[in-house]
Amino acid sequence: MKFQALTENLLVQAAGILSERHILERNVHPELPSEYENPHIALEVLSQQFKQTNISGIAALSEDELVGFLLFRKKMDSSKGRQIWVDYESFAIKASEDPNLYRFMYATAAEQWVREGYFDHYIVVPNGNSEVVEAWLKLGFAYEQVHAMLDISVVPSKEVDCKELTIRLANETDRQKIRELSTLIFEHQVKAPVWSPLLPEDVERLQDGYEGMIEDETVDLWVAYEDEKMAGFQAYWEVNSDLSKKPQMMTPYKSVELGVGGTVTDMRGKGVGKLLTTVGINALKKKETTVVVTDWRMTNIQSSSFWPKQGFKPIAYRLSRKIDPAISWASPTK
Repeated sequence: MKFQALTENLLVQAAGILSERHILERNVHPELPSEYENPHIALEVLSQQFKQTNISGIAALSEDELVGFLLFRKKMDSSKGRQIWVDYESFAIKASEDPNLYRFMYATAAEQWVREGYFDHYIVVPNGNSEVVEAWLKLGFAYEQVHAMLDISVVPSKEVDCKELTIRLANETDRQKIRELSTLIFEHQVKAPVWSPLLPEDVERLQDGYEGMIEDETVDLWVAYEDEKMAGFQAYWEVNSDLSKKPQMMTPYKSVELGVGGTVTDMRGKGVGKLLTTVGINALKKKETTVVVTDWRMTNIQSSSFWPKQGFKPIAYRLSRKIDPAISWASPTK
């Protein structure tokens, strides 16, 4: 096996391998968009990535035939430092190859990443082949985010008994309350076992973003009230509606994302989230939406239990690995 930089003349072969991977994924998750089974469409995906200045790649060749590739994106974050990202559409190996080939490709590429001070590595891995997921976990990656999908075209509309709750679309009267609840998800996730920080300087931006959803005609923001108290909320918006932008192999065209949702602490366990989900999905079915996507932190125990119970099926995982920066100086000299 030989490893080298991925060059433009190899993209046609890479597209064939990527489309082959997608066919196998759709055998497990038929809700995934079918168009990427076409190598020509897959080539458009790779060509678009390859043109970006912050993208590089590695190729695995066996007897001069491409058998695998890995495209990676370098990212500089003012608060989190240097990062490497490998997107869902950015890697594949031939079906005849052992998934451990991913480990060798990563080892070859990551040597330079670490040398340049990129110690945080992220990859979004399809979960249709458990051996592929395992190969990345064996490299020291860990689960971080779950990406899931619900085909609502096969879900019957349900009767809604709101009992003592009022569920409706948000309006101008909800501005202050939705600002107050904008940190609800993060207040939960800063605690064990997630421990995901919310920086103080990000709070106002978050509040403005939540408030802005009320007047955004592309967002359905559902709120639940018990008397005058807001008990919870969920927001839905269309995604992947413009195919001229970044292709999304794991998101069907014109899907709807359940982007944010939460229930206030003292109302949890009373069915608020389930009612909001039922109302939201009933409304989407009337609009002839077929697929809803969402995601959650794997370490969020409540989310990891709740969303699958609502029918959401994991289709991919964001994995992360953090290298100890001391490796840049704490190694034997030659």
